[in-house]
Amino acid sequence: MASGRIASATASPYLGLVLVTIVWGCLHPLAKLAMHEVSPIQLVLGRVGFACLTLSLFLLVQGKAGAVVDEFRTRPGTIIALGLVSFFASSGSSMIALSFLPASVSSLLSNVSPLFVAIGVIGLQRGRTSLGAIVGICVGFLGLGLIIFGEDPAGFGNLTLNPFGVALSLFGSLTWAIYIGLSRRASRGGSPIAIVTASSI
Repeated sequence: MASGRIASATASPYLGLVLVTIVWGCLHPLAKLAMHEVSPIQLVLGRVGFACLTLSLFLLVQGKAGAVVDEFRTRPGTIIALGLVSFFASSGSSMIALSFLPASVSSLLSNVSPLFVAIGVIGLQRGRTSLGAIVGICVGFLGLGLIIFGEDPAGFGNLTLNPFGVALSLFGSLTWAIYIGLSRRASRGGSPIAIVTASSI
């Protein structure tokens, strides 16, 4: 009974989300430290190369390495678009922004993509939106404004953060939201790991 509950908990997608959130939250502080030695572009390319190598080995162990070739053969345009949006437009923007902003602020601004996803879903559905969803989005953007304009407690409303870094971080979030939509649609017809691996090549 207990073992069944443990197995159910470890297989829970919510546990996976928590672990991914923890790992993702460590990215910007660690990347800030790494930028003492490498440039943002080198860091992005290193991340892409490491992701490709790690996921390729994972697929190789599973005996599914051929799935990467299948993805390239059946829908090269989709794979190229996913790679450009994810690894270069989103990751590139957020890493360059990190060189202009504190790691904590950059991490928060680069991860407001759920707000953009919510707006995109509302726009695509074109139906009646619940009051709770509207309130949630408004609260989210209110918090975003507090982060951007509240960095200086003595003079709230003054933009003390680098505006170029802020714009790049938000652009990275927007492109990541686009990637979420594209990848969700693409994963219906193939292996998600093979798709990410192919798009990182």
